[in-house]
Order: sequence, then C-alpha cells, then structure tokens
Amino acid sequence: MTPPSKPACTEERVAPVADAIVATGLVVGAIVLTAGLREGDEPAPPKLLLIPAAWGALGLLTGWSAYNGFRDACRCRAQRRADANVRTTSRR
Repeated sequence: MTPPSKPACTEERVAPVADAIVATGLVVGAIVLTAGLREGDEPAPPKLLLIPAAWGALGLLTGWSAYNGFRDACRCRAQRRADANVRTTSRR
C-alpha cells in the first residue's frame, strides 16, 4: 500500500495575515480620507471621491484574498491531519 501523498498546499498563514493587515489599512484609510475631504457642510467634489472609493474597493478585494488564504490554510491543515491519521491507523 502506497502512503498518501501530501496535498499541494501550504499551512502558512503569513500571506493571509499580511493581506488582512493591508485590507484593514486600505478600508480605514478610505473612510478617513472620505471624512477629510469634506469642507464644512459642503460635500466633497465627486472626482475626489474616486480615490477613497478605489482604496475601499482594493481593500475589499484584498480582504477577500485574506479570507481565501485563511480558508485554504485551514483546509490544508485538516487534510494533513487526516493523512496523518490514515498513516497511523494503517500501521497498526
């Protein structure tokens, strides 16, 4: 009987953590920038609102990347634990 092969994945969470930090910074920056663009009671010009909107959109995409990275890392860990359990039970 051949031993199960290792899944082609990574258990590392460094990249998803970095993505989450960047995403948080972008979204918070977009909120702060939007609030700072207001001058008194006058709303900001629409062209200036494109910058924080782009930051917010990029932050959401980066957050989605972080979510997928954490999910994939958890799946990989679960798969490796299952493979380890198969190997230990097949040796008995």
